[in-house]
Amino acid sequence: MLLVLLFMLVPLFLHAQDSGNSEAEIDPASYVGFTLSMLYDELGMPESVYAVRGNESWQDDVVFVYPAIEVYIFKDRVWQVCPVSVYNIKMGDSADTVKTAMGEPLIAAEQYLLYRLPSQAWPMMMRINLNEEGGAASFFIYRSDF
Repeated sequence: MLLVLLFMLVPLFLHAQDSGNSEAEIDPASYVGFTLSMLYDELGMPESVYAVRGNESWQDDVVFVYPAIEVYIFKDRVWQVCPVSVYNIKMGDSADTVKTAMGEPLIAAEQYLLYRLPSQAWPMMMRINLNEEGGAASFFIYRSDF
């Protein structure tokens, strides 16, 4: 029985090893628009999954958690990603460091910075939430027309 289970898991392990892809090698914004099968082909099985309740029922998401990125899915498509670092900035970097790397934001508020990203097939934005010290607390890259 244990041997059968091992043979069932080996292809999953080999797929993850052979793909050669990691979250750090690809622009996180490129995941937006992926189908579930595309996401699986690129990143494999998530480490965990959780649900996010929106203000309205149509705003509910399923979130797939990978080591360096969380991927938000609505119906069968990725609409938002939350990487731990992006575009040479990481969590904890000051707002000034972010502005040096990204340029001036579209909106600079006390609690966040908002950037327009180069468009793919739809408009893209990046929101950088700031902590009380003014450092980057989280990054959200998303379709702004969603």
